[in-house]
Amino acid sequence: PERYLTEDEEQELTHFIKECAKVGYAKTRKQILAIVDLALKEKRGPDASITPGWWYSFKSRHPDLSIRTAEKLSYSRAIAQDQTVLDHYFDLLEQTLVANELISLPSRIFNVDESGFPLQGHQSTVVAEKGCKHPTTVTTGDKAQMTVIACVSASGATLPPLVIFDRKVLKAELTLNEVPETIYALTDNGWSNSEVFDIWFHNHFLMYAPTARPLLLLMDGHSSHYNPSTIKTAASQQVILFCLPPHTTHIAQPLDVGCFGILKRYWDEEC
Repeated sequence: PERYLTEDEEQELTHFIKECAKVGYAKTRKQILAIVDLALKEKRGPDASITPGWWYSFKSRHPDLSIRTAEKLSYSRAIAQDQTVLDHYFDLLEQTLVANELISLPSRIFNVDESGFPLQGHQSTVVAEKGCKHPTTVTTGDKAQMTVIACVSASGATLPPLVIFDRKVLKAELTLNEVPETIYALTDNGWSNSEVFDIWFHNHFLMYAPTARPLLLLMDGHSSHYNPSTIKTAASQQVILFCLPPHTTHIAQPLDVGCFGILKRYWDEEC
């Protein structure tokens, strides 16, 4: 039978599909079939329609295409992923390291990040009777969480964490089996804020960081990191506060990509 699309048209379609996926506008199978259906109606008339098996024949002719689960990415993060933005960031970082003679001193280069851990944990998949539409799991309904502020040097040295609870009083059982030298903070919602980060910087980071100067502290642009007291002390202590490009922590924040992502998977399993 006559093919719906010519060889050239199919090549053009596959190129279109690949390019859309690259720039964040990946097409679903339904959307692709709608495009082919429109092209077919223009060629054969308004009554023409695609047979159900066309998609599988098309896939067999183009094994380089596959069905994948798309990850949701906000527009602001998509724009920030532009290669020119990241190239500029790494060029500026390299210039800063060279200018301050830190390029070969990883023990003086630090990365700080915080991440929230819900005390309830995310529900995993469950086993239920076939046909059961809404299997349920009883939970406490507690939406509380704690936040961990972690800091590590490029040489691999780690500072003890700061753990933030949404409590008025720190109970002793919350500190059982803690990482040695862990410090704690209490806030209304369990999140970090500028006061907590300032305390961490003054009483924790400067206490554990090397005495040699200058130091570079790599962090994201969250407003809690920019307490005037923190900035003033950092300048006087020769600590360079180096900020990641906005909306790029999911790909450019070392602790977020290499540590917290894996840790949260195990955290959910423990919960």
